[in-house]
Amino acid sequence: MSETEKWAFIKRRFLLSEGSHDKDFLTCLIRARKLPTFQVRHAAECNEKEVKGRKIRVGGRPGFAPSIEGFPAISGFDRLKGIGLITDNDDTNSLRQLITSLRRIEGFKPSGDFPVLGTIEGKKVFVVFIPNKGEYGNLEKLCLPALHFLWPKARACVETYLDCVGAKDWGKKNEIYKAETRCIISGFNEKDAYKGLGQICQNKEFPMDLPCFDELAKTLSFFDEIIAGK
Repeated sequence: MSETEKWAFIKRRFLLSEGSHDKDFLTCLIRARKLPTFQVRHAAECNEKEVKGRKIRVGGRPGFAPSIEGFPAISGFDRLKGIGLITDNDDTNSLRQLITSLRRIEGFKPSGDFPVLGTIEGKKVFVVFIPNKGEYGNLEKLCLPALHFLWPKARACVETYLDCVGAKDWGKKNEIYKAETRCIISGFNEKDAYKGLGQICQNKEFPMDLPCFDELAKTLSFFDEIIAGK
């Protein structure tokens, strides 16, 4: 039995994220901000193909297209209001790359009317960029203010360390946010230094009420209006 045969659409609003940490963060944000009910899954949970006798699942943004292509066959698809894609706004090519991959999907009809990118069997598909459409970055960048709030002493110490090891000079700036996040989480979790950002977000003390999360929460609260084109 393939992965797509093991699950079903059980909510009318569906969010597809890049990875498990994004999924955990979104689930916690939705609960903390008392947003509308969503079903949240990440890409690698929603696609599966066989390559040379091995079953392969594709995660991250490359996993969006193969996942969406299989959605119409999933039980409950007909009851969906729409599909939101939650993805990092890595650079100037993020939107173009996403649209290009979706246009290869059989049954996908592009619209080019941001944030709605098109439809799959009549269901609208729209994108929500993290941190936001006008700012390049990733989930780690979005969450850094919350980590600094939890552990105020971390900021200066971690920046000094990253500068010392040369990470501040990395060409890929988004990787610096990931390094900073990893350093903070590891340094303040003696019992489990391997904890990831998604697990930290599940901590009841994680400040989901900070302003850095307001724009994303507001966008998700308007899910129905976006689908309706309002």
